[in-house]
Amino acid sequence: MKHFATLAARSVVFTLLWLVLAGPEPFSLVYGLPGAVAAAWLSLRLTPPGSSGIRLPAALSLVPNAAYRILLGAIDVSWRALSPTPRIAPGWVLHRSRLPAGAPQLLLTCETSLFPGSLVAARQGDRLLIHCLDRTLDVASEFAREERRVAESVAAPQAGGGRA
Repeated sequence: MKHFATLAARSVVFTLLWLVLAGPEPFSLVYGLPGAVAAAWLSLRLTPPGSSGIRLPAALSLVPNAAYRILLGAIDVSWRALSPTPRIAPGWVLHRSRLPAGAPQLLLTCETSLFPGSLVAARQGDRLLIHCLDRTLDVASEFAREERRVAESVAAPQAGGGRA
């Protein structure tokens, strides 16, 4: 098989995911191993190696920042919920992405939805509609900065763009 190494690697990842979800029961592997191989084979059909435009080692470098954002988000939401006078000024920000469509924009959407008080609510073409809890913050600059970080983790160069 042309992509045997990729199939094996993806099978290991799906098997580990199975073990996390089902626990390390030996009997569960009777279903888990064939399921993991089937999921890996299907993932090869749907996303062949190199087709996503995302470089995995560079994308993994986003994980520490994502963990930091999750922590900040939890603190921010807790502070807003417990504050006697919460600072809430909800609004919308339109951001024009400079990343190519597909996986790179999806990675940006997932990464930036971890920002405290913000969520990408819609995506149409290169435009991201962002809901924020406090529109007085500079959400557009934060998204542009994060987009540059995500652009470093994708193989394709940035295209078009800027703020809408």
